[in-house]
Amino acid sequence: MNLHLRKMGRINTLVVNDKSSSSPSEREIFLSFCRHGSLSGAAEELSVYASTVSRSIGNLEKKLNVSLVKKIGNKLFLTEIGEKYYENINKSFSDIISYEKKIGEYAFDEITVITSDFFLDAWVSNCISEFMKENKAVRVKVFSDDTLTRNNPTDNVIFVGFARNNKSAENMILKNITKTSVGFYTTTKNKSISREKTYSISEIMDMKTIELDTKKHKYLTTHSGKKSYDFHNSFIVVDSLAMCLEQGVRFNCVFVSCESVSKNAVEEGVIYKLKTSEELDPIYIDVIYTENLKKNPKIQEFINKIHTVGMQFYNGGGNFQ
Repeated sequence: MNLHLRKMGRINTLVVNDKSSSSPSEREIFLSFCRHGSLSGAAEELSVYASTVSRSIGNLEKKLNVSLVKKIGNKLFLTEIGEKYYENINKSFSDIISYEKKIGEYAFDEITVITSDFFLDAWVSNCISEFMKENKAVRVKVFSDDTLTRNNPTDNVIFVGFARNNKSAENMILKNITKTSVGFYTTTKNKSISREKTYSISEIMDMKTIELDTKKHKYLTTHSGKKSYDFHNSFIVVDSLAMCLEQGVRFNCVFVSCESVSKNAVEEGVIYKLKTSEELDPIYIDVIYTENLKKNPKIQEFINKIHTVGMQFYNGGGNFQ
């Protein structure tokens, strides 16, 4: 039965819209009677006989073992208990209908997850799989992209990565997973670079390097973003820091990476971090999502799972290979 509450004066009263649906319950009939103050008024609203209204109220009184209605002259009035009972069940129906309305407004049949292949492989794919097993009615679209751009979907979006400074993320909710330092690396086989020398960033800018696309990611900054760098001499520009590492090792040259991505390769002696006179600002890896998603408990739980597992992955020194 499609029910909603209509405010009459100071009292929220129940209105039944769908007369063709299943028969109203005894409580619903009692609520309608309270609204109209007569058997005939309730009967007309509910499309039932007045005798049905009277019988339903009588049955309810027997179940509760109380008197809800009293007759004075030719009119029916609520008893003191009847008035309190009405107020309580009317509020309960109001709460139920309000909750059902929220469910309807925020019941999503499709959401979009945007992240890089790196994060998908690391932990996000597993979170998506678990969510889909438990929520088969929700379709999850996955876009492999390292950042948020205008070309990405904008409705019901969950993004994992570093894009907190992007304009596309301005009106979205952010949950930080971790922050990681950014630097310049090279292979231990690269003889053109001295492991002992401290380089200025301007010197590195003159080198042939592999970097992440700075048009998509404004990440090469120092002094809390006050100074930024754009490496016009880069001979390869890629879409992720993981790919920077991969191509840097392949071409045996200087490349941009971050501590978390490069950790294993450094420990294995494949690469090392260049000493620089200035440290680049760290980057922040976040879960960023559209505000409307927080109103759906299941999807909020999914977002929290991505966030929690991501933190565990980084804090536990996850395997990035």
